[in-house]
Amino acid sequence: MAYISAQKFESTQQELKGFEMGAKSINPDIKVRSTFTGDWNDAAKAKEATLALISTGVDVIYQWLDNASPAV
Repeated sequence: MAYISAQKFESTQQELKGFEMGAKSINPDIKVRSTFTGDWNDAAKAKEATLALISTGVDVIYQWLDNASPAV
């Protein structure tokens, strides 16, 4: 599983922690990866981050982006 957002703010870190806690409540051994693109609206960066995560075996991706969301 993975989480993609644009920047490391307190709110995105809290959301990531909640996402990870929820996943681990189902499977304590699950690995949650995260990445930050640096841009809320850059679809190319979001797509690049998504493909990079998929290449590592991630099969579920949650995102918190703006206009870049459709690229995930």
